[in-house]
Amino acid sequence: MSMPIDDLIQKNVPLAPLTTFRVGGPARYFFSPQTDENLLAASAWAKEKNLPVFILGGGSNLLVSDQGFSGLVVKPANRQILIHGQRLDAGAGASLARAAMTAASQNLSGLEWSVGIPGATLGGAVRGNAGAFGRAIGELVETVKAYDRNAGRFTVFSRKDCRFAYRESIFFHQPHLLLWQIGLKLETAEREKIDRLAKQSADFRRRHYPQLPSAGSIFKNLDAQNARLANPEFFASAQAAGAVKDGQLAAGFVIDRGLNLKGKMIGGAKVSLEHANHIVNTGSATAAQIMAMIVLIKNRAASELHLVLEEEIKILGNF
Repeated sequence: MSMPIDDLIQKNVPLAPLTTFRVGGPARYFFSPQTDENLLAASAWAKEKNLPVFILGGGSNLLVSDQGFSGLVVKPANRQILIHGQRLDAGAGASLARAAMTAASQNLSGLEWSVGIPGATLGGAVRGNAGAFGRAIGELVETVKAYDRNAGRFTVFSRKDCRFAYRESIFFHQPHLLLWQIGLKLETAEREKIDRLAKQSADFRRRHYPQLPSAGSIFKNLDAQNARLANPEFFASAQAAGAVKDGQLAAGFVIDRGLNLKGKMIGGAKVSLEHANHIVNTGSATAAQIMAMIVLIKNRAASELHLVLEEEIKILGNF
């Protein structure tokens, strides 16, 4: 490394422009490593100073507090994407959209569901096991290379090791594991079919998802069996409306039809009229106002419907 790590790490970097919500305070320290050596040096630097470390992807599915983050934010800049047969290897910082386009150019299918998701990186998608239309990225993962800050070394995880579940993985629950490289196994398909599926995904998001700044889905969908036991009458109405699919009750249906909160505003934070499981920043929202909306929705779902909503987004910093 040509420069000391102290000279490469930035201080007091605004995070709002790096998130799809466009809210939040600064990172006390910030670094975008391009190489393994960069990441090792930054991790050692943070450990020496006893600082927490947060890996930032494309800034979607994230709410940063107005006070920001007092540790080191690492935004991977390893964005290379390589194709070897049916395998796609990419850095954690690679754009999910670019990965899908690169795969399509080689007649490789599997990522079409992701087209149109704003701001997503491959690392962020793997961390939260992102998915849509009955698919999830965990199904495609063959290997993940991550830096284990506790052990002080890189480790390669198999798909089984990643412990993928609905919108989570081992990396979601163990923040000392810093995602670095991902290997996906894709399927060959006709380019016409790939392009058709990709267009369907993009068109659906254009029609149904808000265009204002948001973090994507705020809450996870609910387990259907648990929802049925908690509120049989409401569950029956959700089934009749087609809001129960693949063993899940849509959180958006709970917020819209169960709580009638579409359009609800707290300051500049608003429950989207297009999709009730999205909160949008109308231009002047603060992170505190968005959090107040999240708390309001959770409390009303619990008190009025006896349903427990769990956040899908990551909350960073103090509220």
